[in-house]
Amino acid sequence: MSTLAEMVTEITDDLARPDLETDIRRSISRAIRDYAWRDWFFSKSRDCAFSTIVDRVYYDASDHALLPFLEKLHWCKVLIGSTWEPVCPADSNHFEELVADGTLAGEPGYYCEFGQTFGLFPADGVYDIRIGGIFKPAPPQTDDEAGNVWMTEARDLILFKAKYYVFRDKIRNLTAAETCVPSIEEQESILVSRSGRKNRNGRAVRVRPMYS
Repeated sequence: MSTLAEMVTEITDDLARPDLETDIRRSISRAIRDYAWRDWFFSKSRDCAFSTIVDRVYYDASDHALLPFLEKLHWCKVLIGSTWEPVCPADSNHFEELVADGTLAGEPGYYCEFGQTFGLFPADGVYDIRIGGIFKPAPPQTDDEAGNVWMTEARDLILFKAKYYVFRDKIRNLTAAETCVPSIEEQESILVSRSGRKNRNGRAVRVRPMYS
């Protein structure tokens, strides 16, 4: 199982440039940012669950750590009795009108995303909420953090993309940078294929690789 420290060491050894450790770390972080928004199989989660608070409409990281990392919402459900019922999406204007009107009562019937906050209305009781969607996976927080998806599931993609950036932007060797491109494309294709197989419809969407 790979860690950030092991990836830095591998790239440093491959390039025979221990003096570039800082640049290698920056390139790894940049590579992770490149792919953080993508619809990978390891980005999907239904683990964002919290309880509403009476008379409170908006929720954020203090209610669940994943909320600020919500990239694409697939569904929102509220527990009514023993059944998870869908909550309807509302655009920001409609949602604000509903809140301002204040006549709706009962369980949350509408949701809306506002930046890194999440709105639910009505808000006159305590209800269990669960959200499913795409959440940006966090980068490793320490050198020896184990199990981080960027160092495991997407390890080779991040490694080759980081090397590409070091060659292109620090060493200024475009020929060497181009040698990384086939490996980047291959690793992207593998992840797209794996993600497609895990989707309900079983079809992978081809996405053009990014190099800048």
